[in-house]
Amino acid sequence: MILFFDTFIINSQSMADRGFNHDRFSKKRSKLSKILRGKNNNYKYQEKIDIVKYTLISYSKIIWDEIIIRFECEDNSQTKDFFCFCKNLFPDAFIENARSNSAKKYINALKIIKNQNNPWIFFSPNNDQVNLVSNNEYIPVIKDAELAEKKFPGYNVSILYSHYPEAINSYSINKSLWGYYGRNFQKKIYETKNTFFVLNSRLMCDSIKIFRLNFLLNLFENQDEKKKIIRPEDTNNYLSNKIKEIQIVPKIELCRHYDGYPLSFIDPPPLFIPPGFFQSKIKIKYMFDEYDKDFVNINPTGKYIFFNKGNCDLTIFLDDIPFFWKDRINNIISNQRNHMISLSKNELVYYKNLVNPWNKIPLFINLILSLMRLLKLTRFANKICDLFTVNLKY
Repeated sequence: MILFFDTFIINSQSMADRGFNHDRFSKKRSKLSKILRGKNNNYKYQEKIDIVKYTLISYSKIIWDEIIIRFECEDNSQTKDFFCFCKNLFPDAFIENARSNSAKKYINALKIIKNQNNPWIFFSPNNDQVNLVSNNEYIPVIKDAELAEKKFPGYNVSILYSHYPEAINSYSINKSLWGYYGRNFQKKIYETKNTFFVLNSRLMCDSIKIFRLNFLLNLFENQDEKKKIIRPEDTNNYLSNKIKEIQIVPKIELCRHYDGYPLSFIDPPPLFIPPGFFQSKIKIKYMFDEYDKDFVNINPTGKYIFFNKGNCDLTIFLDDIPFFWKDRINNIISNQRNHMISLSKNELVYYKNLVNPWNKIPLFINLILSLMRLLKLTRFANKICDLFTVNLKY
């Protein structure tokens, strides 16, 4: 698998904070971001350049066959430092101070890759889809994608590496998000221990996927030369019903968007950069009732700090912290009294909502919403669905 990281780094704390409108959820995300990031706790705003570095460090835990990093900084004074950062992190990478914003530039950049056996490309024009797991979690997913190619010849196969809650709640008519986005009516056609094979009714060539190199090259062919193309969603193939695609959906979360998912709001929560991360001096307090601003506070039975009277940053078990944190931790303090409390993931809201943030919607309502979307009443159906989304309360 090859990392293709081709991006523009803005000089800001957050894209949502800048009023970017590249997707239909930008207003919702901007409002949520201001609520979550606006206080002085571990979820506070961070400079965009640090978020990008944080993301690339998370990718360093994946074993790549080849690495291509192409970037431009809005603030030119950051260019040299970021180039050196990338070179130190990935000494053998091809690193270039240029980025793609047209189909032609993408084709020329992709042709740098050695096209031996049509390799898998971890395609990332985004710079804030953070990897949470070890390399071992990608191996069975890639194997399943290759199995899908053999079982379903004639179909393009892609692997969705982000937006986990949305992906596993979209693939059948009784799921809450079936047809929610782009009237893409998906169907689960196969299942393994590690993944679902999902047939898309429209081409979902989103920029959070692993694609075959030849597919990407074909995707950017025959585009309007004058059109600005930042990501595959900007091509004339996006949401086409003429290109057949099977999407591999992992059964665990591989990556998460730094600012969270606008459809699921709180669980899973947005990410943050823990204090001491870049110095490899992360300090963790586990199962304490009081919040300590100098630590990452983790308590499965706690309440998020961005709520009133919140006492923790994460409501997870200690074993489920992001994998790339682990070699940067220098101190863990556990409350032995609370640590002895016996809990299972089935009892905890975080884990229930990670799998299905819309678990309060009854099955018959899901079926009604799906029928409404089939009848092209999508906007009304989606508004009803959004009423069940977790909202912030103070």
